[in-house]
Amino acid sequence: MTRKRGLTIAALVAIAGVLQAGPYDDELRRYDYEIEWRTIETVNDLLKPADFAIQKGYRFPVMPPARRADKVRDLIEAELERVVEEKYPQEHFEEIAVEAEQEYRLYQVGDEVTLHARLRGPEEIVLQGTLRLITLEHIKLNDTTIALVDLSPDDRAHFDRFLREDAIKTY
Repeated sequence: MTRKRGLTIAALVAIAGVLQAGPYDDELRRYDYEIEWRTIETVNDLLKPADFAIQKGYRFPVMPPARRADKVRDLIEAELERVVEEKYPQEHFEEIAVEAEQEYRLYQVGDEVTLHARLRGPEEIVLQGTLRLITLEHIKLNDTTIALVDLSPDDRAHFDRFLREDAIKTY
C-alpha cells in the first residue's frame, strides 16, 4: 500500500511539474529526484535479493567458482581423453591405420584393379583390368588410357602419394 501511495504521489508531482512551468522548476526537479530516490529505497527494502533468491529456490549467496576457467578446461579435456580412450582404445586406432594402409596401397604395373571413372559424361563407370602403364597424368588399364583426373577421388589416391596420405588420415 505504501508503494502505491509513493508512486501516486510521484505521478501527481510529475503532472504538477508539467502544468506549472515557471520560477519553481528547480524546486520541482529536486522533489522529483527525492520521490524517485525514496521509491527506489522502498522497493529495495521490500524486495531483498536474499528473500527473492529463497522464494525462487536459488541457493544464496551464490558462491564464486571453485576453479578458474583454464583449470576447468584442463579437467574437461582430461575427462574427454579418458572417455575416448575407454571407448576407442589406442590398439583400435593402430588396427585402423593398418587397414587404411592396405585399403589405399599404391597400385603398381601388373596389378589387377577395379576403378571408378567418369570418362564420357557425368555418370561413373566401373573399369576392371590389369594396369599396363602409370604416369603422373594418365594410367593405362588393359588397352584404355585414362586421365587421373577422371578417376574417383578414392581411386586417384592409389596413384598419388599426397592424396593417399590425406585418404589414410581421413579413413
